[in-house]
Amino acid sequence: MNKIIAALLLTAVTLMSGCGTSRTVITGTIKLEDGSPAPVTGVVFTNKTDSYSAAVAKDGSYKTADTSYKGLPPGTYQVSLSGGLRKKPVPVADGGMTPPPEVTYTIPEKYTSAATSGLTFEVKRGGDRTYDIVVKPNSE
Repeated sequence: MNKIIAALLLTAVTLMSGCGTSRTVITGTIKLEDGSPAPVTGVVFTNKTDSYSAAVAKDGSYKTADTSYKGLPPGTYQVSLSGGLRKKPVPVADGGMTPPPEVTYTIPEKYTSAATSGLTFEVKRGGDRTYDIVVKPNSE
């Protein structure tokens, strides 16, 4: 009887260890061509069904793991960047209403959309991975 219970427990543990999705933590940096940190606040990895975002530190580093998820499941991701905007105040005429600020991109606008960024990354099972991104500064 003990052997049967032990065999059932071993089978259950074996089956449960295969459950769930294996996650891979991606770390990296987002820099301008001159090596300085890109003026962005986030990086977004988007696959066919989900998006995963990570905050970008002032030194340009990021890590795709937080308290709500531990890395990304395997698959191909389109990558975009967020927060690459600069708002320039517009002078107000005496007695006039304050117009909205002029918005300019500190990086080319194409990087703000997964559809146009041209950035892709393949997440594979087995160990953490590094994905460093280099972007051109906006010439405007």
